Amino acid sequence: MYGCESNYLYAIKCLFKDTPMLLIGIVFVSSIMIFALSLRIAERDVTSILAKTNSDNQGSKKASSNDISSF
Repeated sequence: MYGCESNYLYAIKCLFKDTPMLLIGIVFVSSIMIFALSLRIAERDVTSILAKTNSDNQGSKKASSNDISSF
């Protein structure tokens, strides 16, 4: 209509023109949630390895920062 394609980019442009702060807020909150989830997934294995190392070293010696560098 009127020489313009109506696709998803046009819809986002219209939303941004009508309510810019709402769209920025939604994008900001959703990006924080996605980043938090991806960080949790990335750090999950490291946390379990460190917990196992600390429980193994509890009886023999105190865990130090040098134990982490061996991974």
